[in-house]
Amino acid sequence: YLVYIDESGVPHGGSNEGRFFVLSAVIAHDRCWQDINTKAYKIKLLHFPTKNPTQLEFKMYDIWQGKRQYHGIDLETKRKYLHDIFSLFIDADLTVVSIVVKKKEWIEKYPRLNFIDIAWQNLMERIEMFLTSEGNRENGLLIMDSENAKEDDKIRKYVESVRKKGTTHVSIDHLIEDIFFTNSELRNLTQLAD
Repeated sequence: YLVYIDESGVPHGGSNEGRFFVLSAVIAHDRCWQDINTKAYKIKLLHFPTKNPTQLEFKMYDIWQGKRQYHGIDLETKRKYLHDIFSLFIDADLTVVSIVVKKKEWIEKYPRLNFIDIAWQNLMERIEMFLTSEGNRENGLLIMDSENAKEDDKIRKYVESVRKKGTTHVSIDHLIEDIFFTNSELRNLTQLAD
């Protein structure tokens, strides 16, 4: 399986940085990714025929707020576009795993416990459980949008630590290789995790 990961919201608190931190994974069987990628490309082309689909990213915030490349689109266009994007999840039988943290509440209740560590542990635990569900023993490769070398290295360390130690509930045996960082502009499936 190919496991496409994205995070939303900044790790530190504060009212200007948003209330939530979200870590999400979209899981696709490796034999389906090309078909899903093609369908995503066609959705972009259908709704924005004058724009280059390879340069148009699925970014939920930008779409809904009409930012960047989605500046000036009307509500009906947004709704139709999002409907087709969400329909792709159903049609392609994609699995979505999301960890949502209310940052302020977490920090007040667990001031010494880093929610980023816990979010990654929970995400990887649930991915491992998916890979081994119903008697299956599949492997998964983690793919994530690259931020910058420093942030990528931090995430790589989280992932490696969880892979080695496992979690309270499972050992992580079916995630292969290291987490693979890529440019989300080039990966429709990474964009779908957004």
